[in-house]
Amino acid sequence: MNRKTVFVLITLFSALTLGACGSSSGGGGGLPPVPRSWAAAEKIDTEDMGNVGLSSKLVADSNGIVTALWEQNNGTIDNLWANRYTPGVGWGIAEKIETEDFDDATSRELYIDDNNVVTAIWSQWDATRSNLWANHYMPGVGWTGAVKIENEDLGGVSNIVSVIDGAGNIIVVWSQSDGVRGNLWANRYAPGSGWGVAEKIETENLGSAFIAHAVVDANGNVTAVWTQDDGATSNAWANRYSITTNSWGVAKKIESDAGFVITPQVIVDGPGNVTAVWRQDNLPFDNLWANRYSVVADTWGVAKKIETEDLGTAFSATLNIDTGGNVVAIWTQNDGTRDNLWANRYSIVADAWSGAEKIETEDLGNVNFQKRLVVDASGNVTAVWSQNDGARDNLWANRYNIVADAWSGAEKIETEDLGDVFLASAIIDNSGNISVIWPQSDGVNNNLWANRYAVGTGWGVAEKIETEDLGSIFSSRQILDSSGNITVVWSQSDGVYSNFWANRYTAGTGWGVAEKIETENLGNTNYGNLVIDSNDNITAVWSQNDGVFDNLWANIFR
Repeated sequence: MNRKTVFVLITLFSALTLGACGSSSGGGGGLPPVPRSWAAAEKIDTEDMGNVGLSSKLVADSNGIVTALWEQNNGTIDNLWANRYTPGVGWGIAEKIETEDFDDATSRELYIDDNNVVTAIWSQWDATRSNLWANHYMPGVGWTGAVKIENEDLGGVSNIVSVIDGAGNIIVVWSQSDGVRGNLWANRYAPGSGWGVAEKIETENLGSAFIAHAVVDANGNVTAVWTQDDGATSNAWANRYSITTNSWGVAKKIESDAGFVITPQVIVDGPGNVTAVWRQDNLPFDNLWANRYSVVADTWGVAKKIETEDLGTAFSATLNIDTGGNVVAIWTQNDGTRDNLWANRYSIVADAWSGAEKIETEDLGNVNFQKRLVVDASGNVTAVWSQNDGARDNLWANRYNIVADAWSGAEKIETEDLGDVFLASAIIDNSGNISVIWPQSDGVNNNLWANRYAVGTGWGVAEKIETEDLGSIFSSRQILDSSGNITVVWSQSDGVYSNFWANRYTAGTGWGVAEKIETENLGNTNYGNLVIDSNDNITAVWSQNDGVFDNLWANIFR
């Protein structure tokens, strides 16, 4: 029985009891629900010899238990620490989950599976090189102990990526030097079996492999795409792990162009078809290329250039995919004068890219790197970006309508004309409504703004969602619950210290009033993070200085 069911039964029991005993108000009926709110902020680390790291990782299990993972200095090196919050009990005691005491622990990741097993993955120096480590938290057992999950002792690990499938299997892919060049390695964790043996998943011995990306499909098959040097140029390569054979295949070069491959991106649909998009140097400019792996054919196709603007370089591609397997790519491309925003769409039915098109009309300044792309359940796509008008950076949006098979037209979605917009986030709910949240300068401070696209209505009016006018906001994070409500947290200066704030968008009501959710007044807050459990309870963590060190704090919204 979950917490929601328990709450309903308790409320019903209370109503029946009050009805039997009579009501002092004479109105009868049950008690109103207890309003949800933030609790009191609490320091959740006990290491008082050094600062916590720049960010933390959070996961929540099916019982609402939250695990926090972070780096913290002991005065000499950065160690890896964890703490757990249990509903009705509170936070436990922080514990160090690694035992390698030669140098810093970095590059960490945190996963949780359906059995509530938590996995931490990180790299750590042994005074000579960087190794790859993991530890597991087993319910009823605790942390089982750090284990090294690679065995190449000639060079350090780098460019670590990892994915988890629906069954809790984890695959980690990384680049590792053999003393001569960087090779691409992988290892796999299976619940009940543990980690396998690390294996090299590429055979190109002419140059280094680096910058890998990995995706996992609904069946647990994994595709890794990376760039690799052949002594003359860098190429795009791929390999696939098959859940059926429990093995990696043979690495395959997925392009044949002579230019250098840069920044490959990869995305997968439900059945497991994979689309890879990358930037490639085709002198004098970089073009945008793509290739697709077909599940039915069990092979990669032929690489294709998916843009036609030959006046300047294409770069900074962003991908998204709808439930039907249609892929949208947007990117920035120079026309010899300025950077424009372009898009192309791959149709699963036509098995073809529709053709590149410019999706913005602002001709006064450059499109910036700040781009977001969201897709709703019907396949409608919304692109959000910042673009200069010759004086400042504005926030724009355009929507691809799947029924009309066309982009609707670029629209500026903010009205603050005193300063630049900065990196925006875009959140889409189950109904297709979109909320965009961004920092924007008023000429003095950076404020926090929001706008919302409502299905059937369109974009609303941008509104400032914080009221602290003494200093700038930074480091905002946001999360969506199952009812379409949004919680956003951020750090903001009051002229003396930066404090930690929160605001909530309630579906059907709108934004509330911003509130400070911490009370430590000795130093600045930084680098917040959020996680939500299955009952929509939210945990926020952040680092905060006490006048000497940065500590890790937490607050719970429930």
